[in-house]
Amino acid sequence: MIDSAPSDVPEFRRVADILRIRVRSRHYAAGERLPAAPALAEELGSNRSAVERAVRVVAAEGLLITKPGSGAYAPRIVDKLIWDGAARYRSSDSESGDPFHDQLRDRGLAPREITNERSETPPADVAALLAVAGDRALPVHEVFAYAADRHAAPNDLGTPLRITRTYTRPDTAHGKEAISYFTANVDTRSPAAEEAAFLNVDADSRVFRLLHTGRDENDLVIAVSVHILPLSLWSLAYQWPSR
Repeated sequence: MIDSAPSDVPEFRRVADILRIRVRSRHYAAGERLPAAPALAEELGSNRSAVERAVRVVAAEGLLITKPGSGAYAPRIVDKLIWDGAARYRSSDSESGDPFHDQLRDRGLAPREITNERSETPPADVAALLAVAGDRALPVHEVFAYAADRHAAPNDLGTPLRITRTYTRPDTAHGKEAISYFTANVDTRSPAAEEAAFLNVDADSRVFRLLHTGRDENDLVIAVSVHILPLSLWSLAYQWPSR
């Protein structure tokens, strides 16, 4: 008789795998609070330390939402949304004029936004693209995007999805209608403190930083949009002609 070899998988990873499966299978309903660490440890035949570490790991992936002093909660959105960089700028691809709004409605969610118009000093790379001094304030259109349940009350904004800031060139007579094409640069990083607070993600999680640059037919940069998206909620998709 051969005895089974002990598992090489650390206990917190075993617990994290169970939590991922439970969240994705909706064992925990959207917004439901998970049992406290001692109770969950007893339920899973584990220990409190392993459970607490597992919760931190899964929260960093965006599959749990942690609230200091309150506990861990199941997210409203489990399956990732698709960010189609090309479709975003082709309203003909959408029934409503916004393909992301269509995508949310197809999932039984209601798109909601808070917008602001103001001026601020842009990030250094944006200032360089727009050829302005680094300390010069520029007009910025700011969007905080959410997804709420279709039947949620109007004051329930739902799950934070995205932060977008669009900076426009101040010394051109042409508006956004002069844009002939866009380019996109994609980076990933940890969220800034205010981004983590709005997106309700862990400080150890990752976000996409998409830099979309709109240029005219003479290659002059007209506008630059900076999109901040949590990796836990979004996948990127791009398309281009074969020739």
